[in-house]
Amino acid sequence: DKEQSYNLYPSYKEWINGYIRETFQIGYDLLKSNGILLLNIADTKELPLELDTLSVMEEIGFEFLFNDQIQRRL
Repeated sequence: DKEQSYNLYPSYKEWINGYIRETFQIGYDLLKSNGILLLNIADTKELPLELDTLSVMEEIGFEFLFNDQIQRRL
């Protein structure tokens, strides 16, 4: 599909600085004061998606609370 984000940005760097930055900027602008955004993200074998996305989010103004343990209800 020509409208998929990976088709709209010719390189990974442009995709991060275009699509990811724009997407999370909109989320940040719409998030209520003291609101929470939950994100589940991981790197791929080829791309440092997690670090790059978190870096963009930090530049936008997000503050982070990390929880690397998934808790399950039994």
